[in-house]
Amino acid sequence: MFVVFLLFILGDWTLSKGAPAPISKEIFVNPQGGPGVYTRIQDAINQGVPGNNNGWVLINVAPGLIGPWVRACRENVTVPPDKPYVYLKGHQKSTTIVAWRTSGWNLWEATLMVLADNFIAQRITFKNTFNLDGGNVVKPAVAVSVHGDKNSFYRCAFIGVQDTLFDATGRHFFRSCYIEGAVDFIFGTGTSQYQACTINATGYGFITAQNRDTPDGPSGFVFKFTRVIGNGPTYLGRAYGPYSRVLFYKSTLPGCVEPKGWDPWHFVGHE
Repeated sequence: MFVVFLLFILGDWTLSKGAPAPISKEIFVNPQGGPGVYTRIQDAINQGVPGNNNGWVLINVAPGLIGPWVRACRENVTVPPDKPYVYLKGHQKSTTIVAWRTSGWNLWEATLMVLADNFIAQRITFKNTFNLDGGNVVKPAVAVSVHGDKNSFYRCAFIGVQDTLFDATGRHFFRSCYIEGAVDFIFGTGTSQYQACTINATGYGFITAQNRDTPDGPSGFVFKFTRVIGNGPTYLGRAYGPYSRVLFYKSTLPGCVEPKGWDPWHFVGHE
C-alpha cells in the first residue's frame, strides 16, 4: 500500500518530441450563438465530431461575454467512446467555465465525462457546484471523470469538494492544472502523472484515494513539481485499494499536510 516508486513509465506518448498531429476539422462553440457555431459543447461533439474519426477535431469554446466577463456553460458533457481525437480548447480557465450540479453519489453524473481515447482539454474550468452551493450535506460530486486512454489536460481547473476528479482508468497527463477539493478529491485507478499542478485542499480530508488492487498492477498517481496549498488538515491520501500507489516528487507541501502523510483506511496492517 502506498508504495513509493522511483521509475514511472507512462509510455512514449508523453515523451514524443515529433511534430504535432494536424487538425482535421475545427468547430466553434458560443452560447451567444452566431452563424456556423454551436451553442452547447455537447451538440458540437454529437453533431460536429464524426464517429470513429481518426483525425483531431478542434472544438474552440468562446470566452465569457457576460458579467463579470466570465461565462459558465451550464451543461454536463460526455465524450463517447466512438468520438476519439477531440481537442477541447478554451480561451482561459478563468473565463471558460463548464459547470454542472449533480445530486451526489452517482459517479456517472460528472460535469465532464471522457470515455474516448486521445482526448485533450486546454484552458477550461470544470466545476461541480453541488457541494459549493451551501446548505447541503457533502456528498461525492464529480467535476471530471476520465476513462479513456491517452487523455491529457493542460492549464485546466477542476473544482469541487468531494470526489472532484475521477481519474478512473487509462493513462492520463495533467500539466499546469489547478485541482480543488477536500475529501478524496483525486481518486480512481488511473495511471497518471500530474506535472507542475496546484492542489488546493480546502478542508479536512484526503488529497488522493488511489485504487490499485493488485501488487503488479500498473496504475498509480505521480505528482511531480506540484504545489500543495490550502487549509486542511489534509492527508496526502488514503488507501482505496490494498496496493494504492502515490508518489509526490520534488513537490511543495505546506503545514496543513498531516505529518503522518498517509491514512491506511480499511487496510490497517497491510502497510
